[in-house]
Amino acid sequence: MFLALILLLAACGSSSDDAPRTAVAGGPTIEVTATEAGASPSASPTIEASSGEPVASTASTPVEELGVVEFVDGDAVLGSLPLEVPPREEYGIGLSGRARLGERGMLFDYLEPNHEGPFWMKNTHVDLDIAFVGGDGRIVSIRQMEAESLDLVYSEAPYQWAIEAPFGWYEDRGIVVGTEVHFLFDTPSALAAS
Repeated sequence: MFLALILLLAACGSSSDDAPRTAVAGGPTIEVTATEAGASPSASPTIEASSGEPVASTASTPVEELGVVEFVDGDAVLGSLPLEVPPREEYGIGLSGRARLGERGMLFDYLEPNHEGPFWMKNTHVDLDIAFVGGDGRIVSIRQMEAESLDLVYSEAPYQWAIEAPFGWYEDRGIVVGTEVHFLFDTPSALAAS
């Protein structure tokens, strides 16, 4: 009996304050390591974190609670994508630590239209597309990024927003450089300007 109790406690893990926490109650199914106590899987997973790696705090947000971006050509909506918007201090984590992404993306808002910084795929286990969007709300560059690559990926022009999406997402919808981007929610730069 004592041995069974010890094994049960070992399986439950610890909950130290410095342990990464990537799941919250009511969120989508996420693989939870022994140090990530308190997760409550849902019936239909949207994303899945790789065991033991940090993921952005937005990972557990249900897709129906995410803000949506539309990609528009004239009067035609080419596609819409729910977006996680992580806190700026989590930009370095981005979509890393995910075993799969589902039908969602991530927005990085640099507040000013002259950003030129690169992206990379360290600890990112899924291939991604990234669209760089200028201050005028049009895509200035689209690049594909290979999982686990440490190569730096630059936009072909300065940008204000970067939108990571599942691999092939932009091409499948005919979204190209020059496509208009309409955020159907307040972006951090919109909130900063108000």
